[in-house]
Amino acid sequence: TSDAVTITVPLGEKPLVSIHPQRLEVEVATGGAESKILDHELFAQVNVEESTWTFSDGHLVLELIKKAPDWWLSAVQGGRLGPDPNKTPAPQMQKLDAKIGEQVVNKKDYEGKSKFQW
Repeated sequence: TSDAVTITVPLGEKPLVSIHPQRLEVEVATGGAESKILDHELFAQVNVEESTWTFSDGHLVLELIKKAPDWWLSAVQGGRLGPDPNKTPAPQMQKLDAKIGEQVVNKKDYEGKSKFQW
């Protein structure tokens, strides 16, 4: 959204998370050694005090609250680009097949059955 960025990361173990105004770091301790799995510059600054993270069912969910309500092209610098907010997506429409249960009504079907005049 324009106010927050949500990042979901599948993990096997509870991580150590560090959120800085311009940087995100996530570490996992495996076998007594810590290894960084995320260490990226964020697209813009976040509000550290209001940002939160949760870990449940093997998923880390980061809710980063933006300092300025702007549209980010990606969550991190050089990351995969998200949807363009200025471009409206093409509607997903398909032609319906009306053969099943199709009813054809014409002028002859109404003659003598209604007060309506053609």
